[in-house]
Amino acid sequence: MINRSGIFRGAEAIARVAGLALAIASACASETLRAQPKPPELAFYGLESGRFEVAALRGTEGAELGALAGQAWAVWRGPFGLPDRWPVGITVRLAPAEGWPFGTDSWRVAAEPGGIVSVWLRARQPGEPGGLSERRRLLAALAAGAMHRQAVFIGVPPERITTPAWLGAAAAEAVLIRQQPALSDAWQRETASLARVPDLKRILTWRVDDASDAGNLGSAAYGVWSWSQADGRRTGAWRRFLAEVLGGGDPVTALTQHYQDLPGRDRPQELELAWQAACAQLVRIKNVPVLEPSETRRWLEQIDRIVLTEGSGGAEKAFALVDLWDWRKEPAVRTPLADRSALLAANFRQVHPFYSNAAGSLGRAWSALEQDKIATWRAARFEWTQDMAVGREMEAASTRLLDGLSNDSAPSGESR
Repeated sequence: MINRSGIFRGAEAIARVAGLALAIASACASETLRAQPKPPELAFYGLESGRFEVAALRGTEGAELGALAGQAWAVWRGPFGLPDRWPVGITVRLAPAEGWPFGTDSWRVAAEPGGIVSVWLRARQPGEPGGLSERRRLLAALAAGAMHRQAVFIGVPPERITTPAWLGAAAAEAVLIRQQPALSDAWQRETASLARVPDLKRILTWRVDDASDAGNLGSAAYGVWSWSQADGRRTGAWRRFLAEVLGGGDPVTALTQHYQDLPGRDRPQELELAWQAACAQLVRIKNVPVLEPSETRRWLEQIDRIVLTEGSGGAEKAFALVDLWDWRKEPAVRTPLADRSALLAANFRQVHPFYSNAAGSLGRAWSALEQDKIATWRAARFEWTQDMAVGREMEAASTRLLDGLSNDSAPSGESR
């Protein structure tokens, strides 16, 4: 006689064992999936801006490079002859130090098919100095990319394109001094302390792989940058000199040739004397450069812009720092808020008068965010919006007035 209850109990036991095995197998599979590394997440900054378009692993290093690239473009537009934007921007790839493919070089610039310029930049390695040293390195790489792109634009064959080390170092210092005017005083003190300013030829022929006396050469390079632009901007000598240097021309010969119309510049010896005299004057000048109206407007907008991640694993999005009342206590907001308040205070004297009220109201709004004063924040935030609008109106009116004067002064018979 068959014991049916026993059969049913046995079947139930088998089912439980099978279910347990299936659960264990599922758990093991889930654990295996969790153990697999996730693919790295990329973040992009300045995408489709037509300027520097930065791609980096998600994190603060890429965000800081993106912000630095935006600030650099505003400073270099005039000296390098850059447009507001290119049809295709300069691609900048910030690559991890591990597995860096270019040996001891910390960056590499190349033109791809179709004239697209790309910059590969190695991320900072453990033990490398940060702060100003790291920003100088990043800016020198960005400057090499900007010079390379400009050389492509003016028709220099790719095999002849040259991006001199002194120009990259000088351009980097120009951005840092624009950000922190106090660095101008530091540059003057450092240069004045030199037993002898490096020779012009030594500066202009400095190579990146030449580590000897690199600190003094890098410091003196900013002096050559300032001097040669001041003397050659109105006559067009600076642009002609830059074009020839980017095309691989001898820099000393080019400087002598394009600046020979100025008194005492028609021979290399006289050019050297002019440089030494000009450098001695540069280290004694006590002035604070004032930004142009458009540069001031862009700078205020840039320092109020912050990139944050919405939620866990969410997409990155740009916000106006002045609007983030609800996020004011978050570390991702509090830290940059304090840093940028200090930056605004340090650079307030550089602000063009058209936007001085806007800079003041922005500072008050940020201060109210830090101090949890909602009424003060609302009033200052409204004033910031109004003051920026007034600044734009004065900037536009000034531009129209200057354009009108330029047209009125055109000789008869010329097109107006």
